[in-house]
Amino acid sequence: MIIKRLPEHIINQICAGEIAEKPSSIIKELIENSIDAGASEIKILLEDAGKSKIVIWDNGSGMSKEDLLLSVERHTTSKLKTDDLFNITSLGFRGEALASIASVAKLKIITSNGNEAWELKLEDGKALTCTPASRVQGTTVEVSDLFYKIPARAKFLKSDKSEMSAINNLIEKIAIANPNVYFNVNDKLKFNKGSYDNRISEIMGDEFFKNSLKIDTQRENYKLDGFISLPSYNKGNSLNIYIFVNGRIIRDKNLTTLIKVAYQDVMAYDRYPVCVLNLHVDPHEVDINVHPSKLEVRFLQEGKIRSFIMSALKQAINDYCLRDSFQNVEKNFAINEQIDLSSESGKVTEHSIFDFKYDRGESTSKPPYPSYSKPLQVHQHIPQIEDDYPLGFAVTQMFKTYILSKAGNDFFIIDQHAVHERIVLEKINNREFKRQILLIPDQFKLGDEYVEIINNVKTEIESLGVIFKTENDEVIIIEIPDYLYRQNLKEIFIKICEEIAEFDFSKALEKTIHKINSTVACHGSIRAGQELSVDEMNAILRQLEITPRASVCNHGRPTFFKVDKKWLDKLFERI
Repeated sequence: MIIKRLPEHIINQICAGEIAEKPSSIIKELIENSIDAGASEIKILLEDAGKSKIVIWDNGSGMSKEDLLLSVERHTTSKLKTDDLFNITSLGFRGEALASIASVAKLKIITSNGNEAWELKLEDGKALTCTPASRVQGTTVEVSDLFYKIPARAKFLKSDKSEMSAINNLIEKIAIANPNVYFNVNDKLKFNKGSYDNRISEIMGDEFFKNSLKIDTQRENYKLDGFISLPSYNKGNSLNIYIFVNGRIIRDKNLTTLIKVAYQDVMAYDRYPVCVLNLHVDPHEVDINVHPSKLEVRFLQEGKIRSFIMSALKQAINDYCLRDSFQNVEKNFAINEQIDLSSESGKVTEHSIFDFKYDRGESTSKPPYPSYSKPLQVHQHIPQIEDDYPLGFAVTQMFKTYILSKAGNDFFIIDQHAVHERIVLEKINNREFKRQILLIPDQFKLGDEYVEIINNVKTEIESLGVIFKTENDEVIIIEIPDYLYRQNLKEIFIKICEEIAEFDFSKALEKTIHKINSTVACHGSIRAGQELSVDEMNAILRQLEITPRASVCNHGRPTFFKVDKKWLDKLFERI
């Protein structure tokens, strides 16, 4: 006989490996129990980052003696009111937490339901004593000598500093989802009860709060609320994307990727937004028991939920990019110069170029603006028709990088590459370009490996207006879109191949298309260092006025600043 039953203490230790993996995972289970018990105050005391001792004190509902004894047995819970595993509204449940913890550490629980108080001690998963105690209503759980029975597992714990960092990060996430609960960790990390907005600002920082968009939207029985960062406020990894489902912290790579995709075209592909998002769904539509520590969930209608989240985020981001974004831009500009614009005399103009309403199609009703056909000189007189166009007219080019334009009492400083990149990208996305057949095809060598990559994404590239064929290790360009006129096509193709090869975009069609679009837009745009005539600058201004999301480039950077006379008067202390 080769199959045998495992001893009870081994079973418990295996379960504990899933739940009591490290101090932070134990603390998570115990704090969630406290919140489910209705606690409004939770205090955490730690020794050696929880390795020697973890004490969780709360003012929740507490337990009777009978409930206390049942709570440390396996597969017992107070959180499943019926036999319906898909109607769980608590932060639990798996029914194994206390039993599993008791199998790898010494455990003491003191609890009072307001009528009676009891103290229970356990070692090696077995109850030693259960005696009357003295305590106000609530529960105290003390976990000591973690992994004393299995020292080999203790060797896998990290340094006190690393374990403490994980604990603090966990407490912050739980605190975000529970602003009505007071938290205190070793009298060092404290979060007072308050509003959700205040808790976000307290934990995520004022900088995030000031550079974020509030989300609050609902569709059918789905609701999404929280905050997402502006495209210009981003990080180098996804660690600052916090996702909650019905108040429960989750770790979901698919949702993280979905959030990142929502920022494509307004944020560099290797950057990540900062987000705190709460998804509220019917408990019957989410399975919370697919992961031992409840960090992953499974949705019944995953497609609908992904569509709902994507729609909500893209709507918020696009609305921001389309509406007045001057205040944030000017505020940051002023802060850098240490100028106070808070006074009435320094108040910035509260209009964006998109606030001006006129029919851009009625060319006969508006004065003509310069075209590419007849170059103008910088010193020429600027027509006094600025009010007809929100961005006015170009005055000069600075450092062969920035366009300076004037409209009434306002001046605009435009990054010529960033803004033209946005213009070209929007044209690409909307397929608003003309194709041009080359009289002499552009032919160049790429090498067998790159030719194979190019052929794999041939459909995507040709959808951008670049028609080509390959012969052996060569690429032959037959037709191009107008925005790539006079561009180095070989350089563009090499760049696309390098990035697809490095990041394996071929496995994700959506990413591939986005990356190709961004690469082509970047290389098809006017560059910094490229000298422009006044008529070319004015043509860019006119396109900018009718381009969606023009306030940021596809990397999330601002495309222009506005400076008005009051700002200049403030700068020179004239007011």
